[in-house]
Amino acid sequence: MQLLFGNAPTLASFNAKLQTLEESARQEHRLNLCHLAFGYYDSIPRPFRKFIDAYFKHNRELYVDYLIHHTPLGHLCYSLQNPDLFLPMLYVTENADRKGRPKYHHQASSLLLGFNFPYKLETLDNYLCHS
Repeated sequence: MQLLFGNAPTLASFNAKLQTLEESARQEHRLNLCHLAFGYYDSIPRPFRKFIDAYFKHNRELYVDYLIHHTPLGHLCYSLQNPDLFLPMLYVTENADRKGRPKYHHQASSLLLGFNFPYKLETLDNYLCHS
């Protein structure tokens, strides 16, 4: 990262750099960012940690996919007996006393990390939104 950017990149500069690369190189840089974040987070300088935090908030699908497909976490998720009943129950529970719209994208990413759903992040997000 320091070779590419010197100082910690911003979301805009990182995305701009990725756009100049071919798709395979983009995927490799994203994968390397995940390796760096989940392997060395405590060791990297604070400005890079702040960038990683911001980037993962911006691109939740990246870290969810990484954790599910490149770490043991994907094999440790709980298998629900009735996911079609679980999601409406979650929706009612989470919205009971809430003022304003819940963050379905955030809920979906958390659910994918804890439970075995056959959905991608966007699909689960839409499912929660329309529950």
